[in-house]
Amino acid sequence: MIYATGRSLTFGDKRVARELAKDLLDSQGGFQDLIIAVVLSDSLFTR
Repeated sequence: MIYATGRSLTFGDKRVARELAKDLLDSQGGFQDLIIAVVLSDSLFTR
């Protein structure tokens, strides 16, 4: 997420990252699923 957003993670970003990781583990997704989830997350579009 740091690379995708181009900034350090905020408290809200860290919450989103934990949720994305949990969802990815629950769905047994792979790296491609992680990239898609990050790109579609609100964190990518907010500062």
